[in-house]
Amino acid sequence: MKNRSNLISLSIIKHRASSIIQYLCKDFEKIKLSINYMPSSYKKKILSFHDS
Repeated sequence: MKNRSNLISLSIIKHRASSIIQYLCKDFEKIKLSINYMPSSYKKKILSFHDS
């Protein structure tokens, strides 16, 4: 019985995680768009930070 509740909570966590990831990806698209309108010095800083 304990295993079953663990599985249920795991599936809830997975569902939450995937929805959070989708939300972050949407935000990331917005961020990428805003990066395009930034001065190149900011752009370089952000892109180098993202690569590491």
